[in-house]
Order: sequence, then C-alpha cells, then structure tokens
Amino acid sequence: QEYVTRLIFIFSLTGVRHISGFTFEKTRIKMPFTTYVGLCVAVSLWKSEDSVAFAHPSESLTNLDSTINPRFFAFSSYIGPVVNLTFDDPAVMRVVNTLGVGSLRYPGGSTTSHWNYTTGRWTNGITSVYANRTSAHPIGTFTPNKYMEGLGKPLAVPPIWNLNLATLTPSENIADPPGQIDILKNLDVPVEYLELDNEIADKPLDAYLASATKVVARAREVFPNAKISIVGCFGLPEGPCMAQLKTQYEHGLFDAITIHHYGPNNKTVQSAATDILRRSATLAPTLSDMQEREWTVANNVSKDVAIWLDEFNWGGPWAGVMWPDENHGGLRGLFWAGYILAAIDVTATARAAGRTGYDAMMSYSLFLQHSSPWSQWAACATVPDEANRPELVQFDGVAQIFTHFSTVALASGYTAVVPLYSLSKEKVPTGVPGGVGAPCILASMFSDKADGATNATIVALNVCPSAVDVVLPSFGADATVQTTTYSGMDKGGFVLADQIQSLRSPPWQHGPLSPVVSTSAPATLPSISLSFIQFKA
Repeated sequence: QEYVTRLIFIFSLTGVRHISGFTFEKTRIKMPFTTYVGLCVAVSLWKSEDSVAFAHPSESLTNLDSTINPRFFAFSSYIGPVVNLTFDDPAVMRVVNTLGVGSLRYPGGSTTSHWNYTTGRWTNGITSVYANRTSAHPIGTFTPNKYMEGLGKPLAVPPIWNLNLATLTPSENIADPPGQIDILKNLDVPVEYLELDNEIADKPLDAYLASATKVVARAREVFPNAKISIVGCFGLPEGPCMAQLKTQYEHGLFDAITIHHYGPNNKTVQSAATDILRRSATLAPTLSDMQEREWTVANNVSKDVAIWLDEFNWGGPWAGVMWPDENHGGLRGLFWAGYILAAIDVTATARAAGRTGYDAMMSYSLFLQHSSPWSQWAACATVPDEANRPELVQFDGVAQIFTHFSTVALASGYTAVVPLYSLSKEKVPTGVPGGVGAPCILASMFSDKADGATNATIVALNVCPSAVDVVLPSFGADATVQTTTYSGMDKGGFVLADQIQSLRSPPWQHGPLSPVVSTSAPATLPSISLSFIQFKA
C-alpha cells in the first residue's frame, strides 16, 4: 500500500492524474508503455534520494531533456598526426561510414599540443617518426577543411576542434594560438565545440590560463555560439585548481570541462578472486565513477558546466595489461557501452536536478595502423599502411558493439532516450572490487517521442556475475521483438570487413563476436552481457 501511495504521489508531481491499466501479479506490475516510462524515471529519482548524485523527487520531471546526443557515440581520433592515411582515404571512410560515428576530435589529444592548424603538420620543433610520416605528405593534407571533406563529412555533428595553446616548449611551438580561430573561420568549417588543448598543457596553470584567455576572447568574437571546454586539473592539486576554475568560469572563460579517465586498472580487477568476479569488477564501477565526477564538477565549479569525457577506456598498459587475450573482444565492448549508458543515466538525473551532466563521450581510440604503435592497445578498427586499400579494413568486437549501439541511437529514426531504472532491483554482490552495491542493470530506452508507444529499443547491460531477472515494459501482444545479446566472455578479435555480413544493419553475421539472437523478450539477462531488445508494432 505504501509503495502504490508513493507512486501515485510521484505521478501527481509530473502531471499524471490517473494510472490506467494496472494489474498486480505477485510483485510484477503490468501497465501501458507510456505509463511505464514515467514510472521508471520517477521511481528512480525517488529511490535515489540518499545519493548526492541523484535528483530529489520534488524536482520537476516534465522538463527532462531526452534528446539523443550524437557526441556520446564518438572517438578521440589521431588520424593525421599518427595514422598517416589521408582523411578521404577509402579505408578511412569505410571505417567511419560502417560504424556510424556521431563525432570525432581533431587532431586528437596530446598531439594537439604540438599541432599546426595552418600546415596540418606537427610544429617545427617536433622530430619523431610520426612527424616525419606526416611531413611526407604535402602541406595542407591534414588541415581542418580537408578533415571535413573526408571523414568529417558523414559525422552526425561536427568534430571537437582541439586547439593548441602553445604552453609546451613555447619557443618551438606556434606563435599565435588565437590565430587558430581565424584559420577555422577562413577555412569555412563548422564550429560548434572548441577545446583548449590537452592534459599536461595546463602546467603551469597560470601560463595555460593566460593563453586560454586570449584564445577564448577571439573565439567568443568569431564563433559566439560555440561551446568551449577547458582542461580540468590534470595532475594538479584538485582543491586549489578547482577553485581557480570556478573563478574563471564566473568570468566567462569556458562552458565545459575536459576530463579523461582510464580505469579500472589491472591491479584493481585482478584483486577479485575469480574470473567472473574480475569481469564484473571491470564493468560494475562505471556508474559510481560517472556519478562522482559529475557531482564533483557541479559542486566545485558550477552546476551549469558540462563535462566532456573525450578520452576514456579501461586502464592502459602503464598499469598492467588488462585482459591481454580479450582486448578486442566482448568485454571491452561491454565496457564502452556501460560508459554510454552511465552517461545517459547520470546526465538525465543531473538535468532533472538543475545540473548539466555530460555533453561528450569519446572513446580512445578508433584507428589501428600496424606501422603506428601509438594506440594499438585501444583501437577498434584496423586500417592498412598503404593508401587506397579498403579491402584490408578489419573490425574488432568493440567496433561490432559500437556499430549496433550507434545504429540504434542515430540511424533508427529514434529521437529520444530515457534511462530505465526499474528493470531490476538486484545489486552487485560482495567480492567485486569497486562495484559492491551498484545496480546490476544499466539500461536505457530509445524511441520516437511521437511514436514511442509502439516502436522502441531497450539497451540493457548486466554487470553482475550472475544472471538477473528483469521486468520489461509491455508493447502489446502484436508487437514483434528481436533480442540480440552479446557476451562479455566472447574473446572476439579482428575480422576482415569483407567477411562480415550485414555491416550496416546489425547484428553482424560472421563478425568477431557471436551474439545470441532471439524473437522473444527476455525475462532474464545473462551475467556480464549486453542486450539490444527491439520492439516494433
């Protein structure tokens, strides 16, 4: 009785005056689809009031922004500075078109700090195998306009333009950082998001802020509607640095904060006692990690500041190799999907509470080229060393899951996404370092706002070491269902694109992963698994 009373109270807050279609069957409630969505959001916000990262139920839910963000389906790409194929090379274009990439980041991360937008080359003071490879191409080959004529053209939204503030080895760097704004204007490329360099460029902080102030002043004049992100205290004492950032935000210096995360690391995962617990420890900490980061930024800088997590992956080889035999398999694909589902979850609850949440999620990294060891451990699509050889493109298990997810989000006609919190009440058990007590199920539902009652896809991740029973919404007896489930035990690997069937209409056939496909809605989600559950009227 108390449970139903609270539900009715919550619905009254959201403008719902009656709840039709309820029948009680043990502990399961059956109801129409539209009522279920409201219940999932409302109950979550009520049940989570003990967590600082969630909104209180008195917050209005009617203003919840459920728009699908293409920058959640994105990569930090290093093509040009590292991978030396041209931006319109057929192999490059095949990768971007197949995966359905929402956005990218030019010219990448640490490469930015020594990149010249005018020449499309490393700055003159840099001598390395990568600089030599780039210089082997004519000047202008890797400039922003060429980017937009090639792999930038099919993106759902323009790339993040990452600007060189010339704080590293300034005597050998570009002379006029604000001039990059004029270059972007003169090249007539679309500018929506601007980033102020990368990681260690903020040391020393005073020099970084001095350069940033000049660049931002020019950017606000030339691109007044562009959002600008500042580096968020990489390697600096968080307290004093966050206080400085808060002051600079109040002066209008930036709109968002760039943060990178590589974790959990191998040491944490290996501290679990069994293989299945280690797999759970790889996935289960994600939600709390995303919640804590959002809460820290909102409370120490501003609730109006967005987070651009434009590099993320599990821990790199510097902390011990994670899952060395499965780096390109189902587990890392599930890991990536978990961060996207967590971003949707945390951003929805943050905005319901008047905060901002995440505005960009970029996986590190996209392209693997065997002559370039830069990011081989993290990339998910192999391109050849030779130009014009698209038949040599290969995809791994991460690419397979990315393509399925991006197709659902960006190519299925859906316009809205909401997190689903009520599929299960199960929690991560003891023995999972970093994840004990986290929800077993991370899930979101994609639909068309105008037709959400009949067509939708639920994406659900089970991070727990055991199967979990779930309660799904009902779409009516006439609805058709297709469920595709990927296992975090599938070791995957790389497969030639030419050998994969249905590349742009997932699930792939004969791909690196072997998902289970059925025509029924699941009552149970397997341990360490990711399911795409598609409903059609």
